[in-house]
Amino acid sequence: MSSPSPEGTDEGTDKAAERKVTHSTRHAGAWIGIGVLLALLALALLYLYLGWQVGTGSEISAAGYFAMIVGGLVTLALGIGLMALIFWGRKID
Repeated sequence: MSSPSPEGTDEGTDKAAERKVTHSTRHAGAWIGIGVLLALLALALLYLYLGWQVGTGSEISAAGYFAMIVGGLVTLALGIGLMALIFWGRKID
């Protein structure tokens, strides 16, 4: 059983302040996450560039470029589709 709160305190204000701290903490965490993801993207692009430079001298045919483009688009579509399904599934609940 909880004890009654002393007079002069406003529980609503306490909850609002707690919600504000939680929101700002969550907001900072989102920016940290975005920063980490951008750093990983930069590393992946650097790895791609360095790998491409090492592989000079080998030729890729038009069919090879076409396969890379189609593979990238299919992968992108699959990722977007799965994220859309997750988003849509959460709206139903």
